[in-house]
Amino acid sequence: MVKKEILEKTKKKAKKGLFRTIFSRSFIFALLLILQLFAYFFICSSILTSESVKYLSLIIIAVIFGFVIINKNDNPAIIITWLFLILGFPVFGIFIYFFTIVQPQVKTLKKEYIKEFDKTKDILDKDDEISQKLKKENEDIYNLSNYLNKYSGSIIDSNSDIKYFAWGEEKFEYLKKELKKAQNFIFMEYFIIDFGEMWDEILNILIDKAQKGVEIRLMYDGTNTFSRLPVKYPKELESLGIKCKVFSPIRPVFTTYQNHRDHRKIVVIDGKVAFTGGINLADEYIGKYERFGKWKDTGVMISGNAVKNFTLMFLQIWNLKSKNKKEKKCLATAYTVEQYAMLYQKYTNISYKTQSNGYVLGYGDSPFDTERVGENVYLQMINTAKRYVHIMTPYLILSYEMIQALTFAAKKGVDVKIIMPHIPDKKYAFWVARTYYQNLIDNGVKIYEWKPGFVHAKVFVVDDIQACVGSINIDFRSLCLHLECSSYIYNNSEILNIEKDYEKTLEECIEVNNDFIKKIPKIQIYLGQILKLFAPLL
Repeated sequence: MVKKEILEKTKKKAKKGLFRTIFSRSFIFALLLILQLFAYFFICSSILTSESVKYLSLIIIAVIFGFVIINKNDNPAIIITWLFLILGFPVFGIFIYFFTIVQPQVKTLKKEYIKEFDKTKDILDKDDEISQKLKKENEDIYNLSNYLNKYSGSIIDSNSDIKYFAWGEEKFEYLKKELKKAQNFIFMEYFIIDFGEMWDEILNILIDKAQKGVEIRLMYDGTNTFSRLPVKYPKELESLGIKCKVFSPIRPVFTTYQNHRDHRKIVVIDGKVAFTGGINLADEYIGKYERFGKWKDTGVMISGNAVKNFTLMFLQIWNLKSKNKKEKKCLATAYTVEQYAMLYQKYTNISYKTQSNGYVLGYGDSPFDTERVGENVYLQMINTAKRYVHIMTPYLILSYEMIQALTFAAKKGVDVKIIMPHIPDKKYAFWVARTYYQNLIDNGVKIYEWKPGFVHAKVFVVDDIQACVGSINIDFRSLCLHLECSSYIYNNSEILNIEKDYEKTLEECIEVNNDFIKKIPKIQIYLGQILKLFAPLL
């Protein structure tokens, strides 16, 4: 076991770094942003007062930009938002739009991702026997698996077990057990990591495994280094034998690059076991303390050949080039994706006898391509439902396509239920979500709010034969702006356990009806309607 003093030393340094963040780095960050804002407003005011720019010219320019935007192959909601900004506030809207589309960092990252994806999308061998078997069973699901193979690089598998976790506490216990079994490598990718009992126990295991020669790679989103972890925390981890990479660290610069976050939750152990879901590495996720009431979250553990998908997803992001010298140094000694493909024989090509049945497919979604993979999977599940569609989600900011799919299913007689939190973590997102309630219930969709607290789970269950458990929320951030992942499950007995948990959660919910909506403060509805205009860009 790792000596306590090593961990305590690391935590003390981290806390010291966080203290410095609050009182120095944050101040500098805010100051730089304020200076940039002043610069932008100065430019805008200069244009407005310039004699060379007439009102008519401004209108013509706005109309030209509007024409360009409306002819783009983009989400209609995003197009409408841009048109509102540009035609309603020409100088500001044009400036922001121009600023957004010419961002070199975003373009570079997009090129790097596409390059990495194209290089690796065919690494996993598709099992034709499994595909043909699936085609005979259900051609709709067969077509969906082909789509995910083409646009996510994932393969569907019938030789994998899956276990559902109804609570973060359950996942935590299984995660610790599996980490302790690791012999070759551990890959971890998380949106949030925070100090506390959960991270302390996991870190202890990781350090112990690193000392025994297990390759440890940890990747977390850059928002952590601003709000939860010190800037030098990767260096602390590397001193303990853990390779660490930070995705898109927060910088005091206005850039759309920082709007794209790594929202995935992935653990891969020896290529044999993978974890995913909505559960991050922080104490609120395992009920150690209350934030927004009781915290409801879910996850899955996958064993067998379907783990390969998550291994590939992790490596695709890990191998993206970085301007950070430390990250470059780390990547210089790393295996390439091709090398890992050669090592699959050792790590993943194992004799595995499934105890369950059906199919499992892990898939990812990226904001750096034109495909809305996460949304398309959800739409497919809704559109093919015959008896019920049961959803748990923390956020509900819907595209037109999603509204149509949900209401059409309900009109056909499908039992469409959505569980939302009763105590939100982000009030502005909650206000926007509640603006959809009236239209949905008027068209037969049933809405519920979980009375004990906050639902962070991202769960879809359909007809006892389809399910999704992952990191993908039903909002524009998850569906358009974030790196995401999920597990698609078809005709597997574990789906019944997911549905049982759903029904149990439903017992603790308040049903949203007309009387409920009447009691919502009008100011919330009005603010939500205003914020909805900008939701696609937030």
